[in-house]
Amino acid sequence: MVQTYDLDAFDAFGPEYLSFTDHMVIGNRWRGSKAPALMTAAAFKLARSAGAHFDFTYCPPALVGLYEKIGYRSYSDNYLEADEGLQVPMILVMDDVQHLQSINSPFAKLALLKKPDPSIVKWFGSKFPEAASRPVKALRDEQNLWQYLTQQLHQNPLHGIPLLDGLNYDEARRFLKNATTLALRGGDRLAKAGDIGNEAFVLLSGNVEIHDRRGSIIARFDKGAVIGEIAYLAATPRTADMLVTQDAEVLVLNQETLKNFMQKDPAIANKVLFNLTLILAERLKTTTDQFTSLSTGL
Repeated sequence: MVQTYDLDAFDAFGPEYLSFTDHMVIGNRWRGSKAPALMTAAAFKLARSAGAHFDFTYCPPALVGLYEKIGYRSYSDNYLEADEGLQVPMILVMDDVQHLQSINSPFAKLALLKKPDPSIVKWFGSKFPEAASRPVKALRDEQNLWQYLTQQLHQNPLHGIPLLDGLNYDEARRFLKNATTLALRGGDRLAKAGDIGNEAFVLLSGNVEIHDRRGSIIARFDKGAVIGEIAYLAATPRTADMLVTQDAEVLVLNQETLKNFMQKDPAIANKVLFNLTLILAERLKTTTDQFTSLSTGL
């Protein structure tokens, strides 16, 4: 945990300053009720009453936007969790009332129940300046997200992302509305073989290599490519390792979004599924050609 959450950076504070929140478990009958909000508020107040100023948690890439909306920030390197895949360490600076109010966090009022310490906010800003100043990507509207994707791809996303082929401007913006972006460093593993995942990733910059279980490179992808599409469709274990070979940024697509479109807007979902089929067919053809070439060589 010291390495995962970069706790050495907090050695100036006593242990009572730090709290850790694990994933919430809500029974089916209580989902959609006030129970999750009440439990989250109770956890916040409990940690504050015990003297905590920083709360740590983690989440998969697809949920970063949700955590950002309630006040958490990504601040440290991503890591691979056994059986859960890529995880993003997140931190909640409980004294940063200004940030919580600016994003309309449900913690904003709770943070005022105990007098905030501005020195904590100042310390975090100096220790993690990038995290402290980074805009909350999850609060970008459709137009701002589209402009950001255009900037990263250096072209219209309709032309730079094969997954969006056949969609018009409004359809594409609506489909990507709840997507989030994730920055990665060269050497990061986006996923490893055997991980359970339901996300697909669109490369906005950088490069990713796909390695088989023996470590051999079986494919290389760059800007605009969709990777992780099999798990995205079937929520099955990853079939290969995904290694970032150059600093990259990815657009994270969650299977839940696709399922929602299948129910509410099947026309858009059908186009996306057709594009995924074409991508899978092309990759199958490439794999078959490689296998045939090797067999012929033997």
